[in-house]
Amino acid sequence: MPLLPRPIPSEIIDTIIDELHDDTVNLKACSLVTRQFTPRSQYHLLKSITLDFWNPRRKRRHHKAQPLLDILSKSDRLAGCIRHLTLLNYSEGFLDIRTGEFNREDKVLPLLFKKLHKLHSFKLIIDEATGSRSRGISVSLTSAVVAMIQSNPVVELTLKNLVDFPMTFLALHCPELKRLTFRGSIHGMDLVTEEVPAIDHKGATNTKGYLRVLDIDCISAPHIDLLYKTSQLPQSKLSFAHLQELSLTGLHENTVELVSKVVTDAADTLEQFTWDDAGYATPAPNFRSHSMSLAFPYNPTSLKFAFRHYHNQIPHHLHWLSSGLEKAITSTKRLKTLEIVFILDFPYDFSTATLWDECDTWASAFDAFLAGPANPDLDNVTICIAYPDKGSYLPPRYRTEIVTLLGKKLPLLMTKEVLRLDLNCLEMMFGS
Repeated sequence: MPLLPRPIPSEIIDTIIDELHDDTVNLKACSLVTRQFTPRSQYHLLKSITLDFWNPRRKRRHHKAQPLLDILSKSDRLAGCIRHLTLLNYSEGFLDIRTGEFNREDKVLPLLFKKLHKLHSFKLIIDEATGSRSRGISVSLTSAVVAMIQSNPVVELTLKNLVDFPMTFLALHCPELKRLTFRGSIHGMDLVTEEVPAIDHKGATNTKGYLRVLDIDCISAPHIDLLYKTSQLPQSKLSFAHLQELSLTGLHENTVELVSKVVTDAADTLEQFTWDDAGYATPAPNFRSHSMSLAFPYNPTSLKFAFRHYHNQIPHHLHWLSSGLEKAITSTKRLKTLEIVFILDFPYDFSTATLWDECDTWASAFDAFLAGPANPDLDNVTICIAYPDKGSYLPPRYRTEIVTLLGKKLPLLMTKEVLRLDLNCLEMMFGS
């Protein structure tokens, strides 16, 4: 390896290499220039690691993580470079085509996890096809994940399609955790193997960490409910009280109470609230219930909703929205952005004579309230009309009319020029 005639100050080297943080080719080249360039180059090369385990036949010559484990086994310093680890399409069991044996328990990932000591974020996305047939990851692998989280300053944790996970551990041992995404498996809806721990006043702590971002779906509600209840214990090291962002996909009736408790606890801090009710074919909650009224945030700055909407039916979801907005904005006047998606069934005919008539009562009050003096900071109201997978089949005249007629129901917002109407933008808003 060549040596430079004069040492370059490390600050200059770091600045140069930092500019190449996402340029893998040049980072590899820099790592070979001189020993002075090597550590910083390797840091960026290893900072974010993604391993994709996609393997529909579940046959492998070697474990996807084995090459990384081999590298880290040679240097603890290299292991310290890894700050973000993502495992995609993971399935634990696989057929080793070299030996003909089916490995049911992962022996490699636990060894890899033990090497890590500066991890900031961890994402484990279970292969959905495998998840539908299995009961989740093994006890030994779950224990390895728990041990890794406990020994690293993990601030962001994402677990998807997982049947079960020890949620009480997160509340009792993870004060650094700031962002949690938990999407359950359909097999795990009623499979919560833990109970809320007993109250331990001797173990009470005044040093708590505060969860800032929570992203869940209706399937994961039993697990998040357990996490929430454990967080209320005096010995808990994690609190929901300063939550700033809450995102929900789907909503069972029995989830409403959990959401209302979380919203109430974070009344002063919750700013961004997103609810996509189009993601799951679940019965709509009772929008007229008392618990549902409590599930609306108190002082939001940003709101996003996706509702299943039916023409010629009373839009209880929209009346719930208006009632929540009046309660929230009257007390705080902080709302800046409101985005709504209407998920519609494909029309059986293309008549426009009665389109949006069901919204007459709601629209006039909604329009007057949002365009009025109660909302001085509101500068973006976006309403999208979506026909999942079929929007392109709508006749051009119908596509124009369905947007135009809705706009006529909201003349004040149109005049104020804060209203934007779109057709088929579900993917843009919610990443569906």
